[in-house]
Amino acid sequence: RLREALPAGIGPIFTGNTLGFTTPVILDSESTRFEAFIAKAARLRGQGRLEALLKALAIADRGEYLPGLDSSWATQRREQLEEQAVQARLQAAQMAFTTQQYRRAEQLAEQVVAQDPYKESAWRILMRIASATGNEDGVVASYRRCKAALNELGITPSDSTQQMFQRLRR
Repeated sequence: RLREALPAGIGPIFTGNTLGFTTPVILDSESTRFEAFIAKAARLRGQGRLEALLKALAIADRGEYLPGLDSSWATQRREQLEEQAVQARLQAAQMAFTTQQYRRAEQLAEQVVAQDPYKESAWRILMRIASATGNEDGVVASYRRCKAALNELGITPSDSTQQMFQRLRR
């Protein structure tokens, strides 16, 4: 398959277990671009950081890593990239909230809880957004949704989530 995808004369050349090419090549993939934007975001602050995270998420949202490939290394890499995407989405939600982009922050946090309903930090962001926009019912609704999700595991919201809920209701 690789020979079919490459231009004529580039290779590949296999020497034992090593893959090589007849001329220098630069290999690029969506997963490496995704991770490059994550790394870039870590070096930035403010709106620049949010933009880098959103670019990474646009790549992640194109689909899963090597769909249809069922091997342990691909599954492990897929899970690693998915967790990085959840963390990036959570950071982007926080950055959007901090810069008062409440609609964007809410969309991002909702995507996090849709993927991982047990991530309390995303529920806390949703409560803070509701409070910042004067939506007291939204604060209560987000807390109840969090509580219902965690109840599936037989646990209750953490002390910090409960305290935030009480503080935001005042």
